[in-house]
Amino acid sequence: MALCHKEIFDRLVYASLEELIDELSNYISSTDERPEDFLKSWEHLGSYRITIPSECDELEADVFLSNLKMALAILQTRQKHASRDEQSA
Repeated sequence: MALCHKEIFDRLVYASLEELIDELSNYISSTDERPEDFLKSWEHLGSYRITIPSECDELEADVFLSNLKMALAILQTRQKHASRDEQSA
């Protein structure tokens, strides 16, 4: 199981930012939470930090955290724009 976890982590570390955003969007859609609540929770709690494998290289961990923070920020911005569009419609 640890090997599988590392393989998935590596795939996410080396994914493009848009691929990571898509993966995160798909994950959010699979939950029962409202997207805006999910995004606020993840940004505030940083629960994604515990997903880094213990044998992970420090640079890989830094890239993962940086990319994930950017993906969350982009999704939050998109969510705000979508909410505004719904309100003005």
